[in-house]
Amino acid sequence: MPSLGEARVGAPFTPPTSVLQQARDRERAGSLPEAIERYGAAIAAAEQYGDSAVLAEALRRLAVVRHHRGEADAARELCLRSYGVARQVHDDVRAAEALNTLGGMDLTTGSLEEARETFLHAVELGGASQALRARAEQNLGIVRVS
Repeated sequence: MPSLGEARVGAPFTPPTSVLQQARDRERAGSLPEAIERYGAAIAAAEQYGDSAVLAEALRRLAVVRHHRGEADAARELCLRSYGVARQVHDDVRAAEALNTLGGMDLTTGSLEEARETFLHAVELGGASQALRARAEQNLGIVRVS
């Protein structure tokens, strides 16, 4: 595996974090096809250079975009992969982010019990992040009201 400092032949090296930022910028600008392409590039770069944090984040963010485009199966698969990557490297906060996203997907499909269980697991796993915990607890409140 090449190191992060090694240049690729024929193309300047762009760190995976920069490619992820490009994807987020494209998504915020409303250019979803470009965002999808950039998230894919961020995933490939993160895999190539062993950047698990960027990989987990790019997979989750791509899952959200795919979900919003009505690609539920692909979105769920990407999000589960994000969760798996985060768990492999013991990144509980990113794993909880993936669970919170999965719970949101369950919520939109009406799978309320699955959503509740997933949000509870996200709260438990992501307790180190006050912001994440607050989002997951807010989602739990939505499930309870539904």
